[in-house]
Amino acid sequence: MRQFVILVLAATIVGCPARESSDSPEQLADALIAAVKQKDAAQFKRLIHPACMEGLSEPERKYLELAVQNSLKEQIPEERTVRVFEVKNWSPPSDANAWRWPVKPTHQIEIAASTGEYSSVSICQYIAKQGDRWLVVMPIPDPKTLEELERQSAPRQPDGTRPR
Repeated sequence: MRQFVILVLAATIVGCPARESSDSPEQLADALIAAVKQKDAAQFKRLIHPACMEGLSEPERKYLELAVQNSLKEQIPEERTVRVFEVKNWSPPSDANAWRWPVKPTHQIEIAASTGEYSSVSICQYIAKQGDRWLVVMPIPDPKTLEELERQSAPRQPDGTRPR
Protein backbone atom coordinates (compact mmCIF):
# COMPACT_ATOMS: atom_id res chain seq x y z
CA MET A 1 0.00 0.00 0.00
CA ARG A 2 2.81 2.41 0.90
CA GLN A 3 4.44 1.86 -2.54
CA PHE A 4 1.14 2.61 -4.25
CA VAL A 5 0.71 5.92 -2.39
CA ILE A 6 4.28 6.96 -3.23
CA LEU A 7 3.79 6.08 -6.91
CA VAL A 8 0.51 8.02 -7.09
CA LEU A 9 2.11 11.01 -5.37
CA ALA A 10 5.11 10.89 -7.73
CA ALA A 11 2.85 10.63 -10.79
CA THR A 12 0.80 13.57 -9.56
CA ILE A 13 3.88 15.73 -9.05
CA VAL A 14 5.40 14.81 -12.43
CA GLY A 15 2.12 14.99 -14.33
CA CYS A 16 0.99 18.43 -13.20
CA PRO A 17 2.50 21.41 -14.97
CA ALA A 18 3.76 23.94 -12.47
CA ARG A 19 2.22 27.40 -12.57
CA GLU A 20 4.81 30.09 -12.33
CA SER A 21 4.32 31.46 -8.85
CA SER A 22 4.14 35.21 -8.74
CA ASP A 23 2.45 35.86 -5.44
CA SER A 24 4.93 38.68 -4.83
CA PRO A 25 6.92 40.98 -7.12
CA GLU A 26 10.08 39.15 -6.05
CA GLN A 27 8.59 35.80 -7.08
CA LEU A 28 7.64 37.34 -10.43
CA ALA A 29 11.24 38.50 -10.84
CA ASP A 30 12.44 34.95 -10.07
CA ALA A 31 10.04 33.53 -12.67
CA LEU A 32 11.21 36.11 -15.25
CA ILE A 33 14.84 35.25 -14.53
CA ALA A 34 14.07 31.54 -14.96
CA ALA A 35 12.32 32.19 -18.30
CA VAL A 36 15.24 34.29 -19.56
CA LYS A 37 17.86 31.78 -18.41
CA GLN A 38 15.94 28.94 -20.09
CA LYS A 39 15.21 31.06 -23.20
CA ASP A 40 11.58 29.98 -22.77
CA ALA A 41 9.23 32.34 -24.64
CA ALA A 42 6.10 30.44 -23.59
CA GLN A 43 7.05 30.70 -19.91
CA PHE A 44 7.84 34.42 -20.32
CA LYS A 45 4.46 35.06 -22.02
CA ARG A 46 2.61 33.34 -19.16
CA LEU A 47 4.02 36.10 -16.95
CA ILE A 48 2.49 38.90 -19.06
CA HIS A 49 -0.83 40.35 -17.93
CA PRO A 50 -3.63 38.81 -20.06
CA ALA A 51 -5.04 42.26 -20.86
CA CYS A 52 -1.78 42.99 -22.71
CA MET A 53 -2.24 39.87 -24.86
CA GLU A 54 -5.94 40.14 -25.73
CA GLY A 55 -7.35 41.44 -29.00
CA LEU A 56 -4.01 42.12 -30.66
CA SER A 57 -3.82 42.78 -34.37
CA GLU A 58 -1.31 40.70 -36.30
CA PRO A 59 1.32 43.51 -36.32
CA GLU A 60 0.81 44.06 -32.57
CA ARG A 61 1.18 40.32 -31.91
CA LYS A 62 4.40 40.27 -33.96
CA TYR A 63 5.71 43.24 -31.97
CA LEU A 64 4.96 41.49 -28.67
CA GLU A 65 6.67 38.31 -29.93
CA LEU A 66 9.74 40.36 -30.88
CA ALA A 67 9.74 42.12 -27.48
CA VAL A 68 9.67 38.73 -25.73
CA GLN A 69 12.43 37.34 -27.96
CA ASN A 70 14.58 40.41 -27.26
CA SER A 71 14.05 39.94 -23.52
CA LEU A 72 15.24 36.34 -23.80
CA LYS A 73 18.57 37.48 -25.27
CA GLU A 74 19.68 38.88 -21.91
CA GLN A 75 22.35 37.09 -19.90
CA ILE A 76 21.57 37.22 -16.19
CA PRO A 77 24.39 36.17 -13.86
CA GLU A 78 23.75 34.32 -10.60
CA GLU A 79 24.91 37.34 -8.58
CA ARG A 80 22.24 39.96 -9.09
CA THR A 81 19.97 42.31 -7.25
CA VAL A 82 16.21 42.55 -7.52
CA ARG A 83 14.53 45.77 -6.45
CA VAL A 84 10.85 46.61 -6.40
CA PHE A 85 9.57 50.16 -6.65
CA GLU A 86 6.03 51.34 -6.13
CA VAL A 87 4.96 53.51 -9.04
CA LYS A 88 3.13 56.42 -7.47
CA ASN A 89 1.00 58.74 -9.57
CA TRP A 90 1.87 56.82 -12.74
CA SER A 91 1.01 58.43 -16.02
CA PRO A 92 2.02 57.29 -19.51
CA PRO A 93 5.33 58.61 -20.87
CA SER A 94 5.36 61.80 -22.93
CA ASP A 95 4.78 59.83 -26.13
CA ALA A 96 1.55 58.45 -24.65
CA ASN A 97 -0.31 58.64 -27.96
CA ALA A 98 2.22 56.25 -29.49
CA TRP A 99 1.50 53.47 -26.99
CA ARG A 100 -1.60 51.86 -25.47
CA TRP A 101 -1.32 50.68 -21.86
CA PRO A 102 -3.98 47.98 -21.32
CA VAL A 103 -3.19 47.93 -17.59
CA LYS A 104 -1.95 50.73 -15.36
CA PRO A 105 1.33 49.62 -13.74
CA THR A 106 1.49 49.89 -9.97
CA HIS A 107 5.10 48.79 -9.45
CA GLN A 108 8.34 48.32 -11.32
CA ILE A 109 10.90 45.57 -10.84
CA GLU A 110 14.56 46.01 -11.66
CA ILE A 111 16.88 43.05 -12.08
CA ALA A 112 20.48 44.27 -12.18
CA ALA A 113 23.85 42.56 -12.30
CA SER A 114 27.44 43.21 -13.22
CA THR A 115 28.51 41.23 -16.28
CA GLY A 116 32.12 42.34 -16.35
CA GLU A 117 34.54 44.95 -15.12
CA TYR A 118 32.90 47.69 -17.21
CA SER A 119 29.56 46.16 -18.16
CA SER A 120 26.25 45.35 -16.57
CA VAL A 121 22.74 44.23 -17.38
CA SER A 122 19.57 45.84 -16.09
CA ILE A 123 16.09 44.57 -16.84
CA CYS A 124 13.22 46.81 -15.82
CA GLN A 125 9.59 45.75 -16.11
CA TYR A 126 6.39 47.49 -15.15
CA ILE A 127 4.11 45.16 -13.22
CA ALA A 128 0.61 45.04 -11.74
CA LYS A 129 -1.39 42.60 -9.68
CA GLN A 130 -4.28 40.60 -11.09
CA GLY A 131 -6.12 38.75 -8.37
CA ASP A 132 -3.39 37.09 -6.30
CA ARG A 133 -0.71 37.13 -9.03
CA TRP A 134 1.81 39.76 -10.06
CA LEU A 135 2.24 40.06 -13.84
CA VAL A 136 4.28 42.05 -16.34
CA VAL A 137 2.56 45.00 -18.01
CA MET A 138 3.63 45.68 -21.59
CA PRO A 139 2.56 48.66 -23.68
CA ILE A 140 1.20 48.07 -27.18
CA PRO A 141 2.38 50.44 -29.95
CA ASP A 142 -0.15 52.24 -32.13
CA PRO A 143 -0.05 51.61 -35.93
CA LYS A 144 2.16 54.64 -36.68
CA THR A 145 4.65 53.63 -33.98
CA LEU A 146 4.65 50.05 -35.32
CA GLU A 147 5.56 51.39 -38.78
CA GLU A 148 8.40 53.43 -37.31
CA LEU A 149 9.69 50.46 -35.30
CA GLU A 150 9.67 48.31 -38.44
CA ARG A 151 11.52 51.02 -40.38
CA GLN A 152 14.14 51.32 -37.63
CA SER A 153 14.69 47.57 -37.56
CA ALA A 154 15.02 47.28 -41.34
CA PRO A 155 18.53 46.56 -42.62
CA ARG A 156 20.53 49.59 -43.68
CA GLN A 157 21.06 50.29 -47.35
CA PRO A 158 24.62 50.43 -48.76
CA ASP A 159 24.70 54.21 -48.17
CA GLY A 160 23.91 53.68 -44.45
CA THR A 161 20.31 54.88 -44.59
CA ARG A 162 17.19 52.88 -43.83
CA PRO A 163 14.31 52.47 -46.25
CA ARG A 164 11.46 54.93 -45.77
